Amino acid sequence: MANTAEIIPITTLRFGLAEHSYQRFSAMVAPGTTKAMLEDPSFWSNVKNRLRTFDEVRVMAEDGSFMARVLVVYADALAAHARVLEMHDLGDVDIEALQGGQTRYQCQQKGVLKWCIVDTETGNFIRQGIGTRSVAERELEEYLRAQAR
Repeated sequence: MANTAEIIPITTLRFGLAEHSYQRFSAMVAPGTTKAMLEDPSFWSNVKNRLRTFDEVRVMAEDGSFMARVLVVYADALAAHARVLEMHDLGDVDIEALQGGQTRYQCQQKGVLKWCIVDTETGNFIRQGIGTRSVAERELEEYLRAQAR
């Protein structure tokens, strides 16, 4: 049986570069965050004013244990409603193994100093005030590369 639905071509007003149609964001979240949490409007309450309908958010756990892609299905001044498009469990990340056994420099949470890169032999801070563990790990990697030169 033939499809009788009429094909309506996309108009030029409804076609354009993605950069002009929606925003893409990145969010670092606590390990153990679930799909249900990501789809709860209260999860987005602190950033709802920055989100628009059909924006996308790449969500990463601070410890690298999962990554998700989220679509904002509706946003207004009161709430943002999101749906998880994909969520990938990346398992436990063994940072020491990935660092090749290097233990002199470590990323440590130091309360009000936030995440710090610490020289464990001297106790000195190489860098402090880093907002998330993933950023601290990246900065430690760059520091180790610079030391190797």
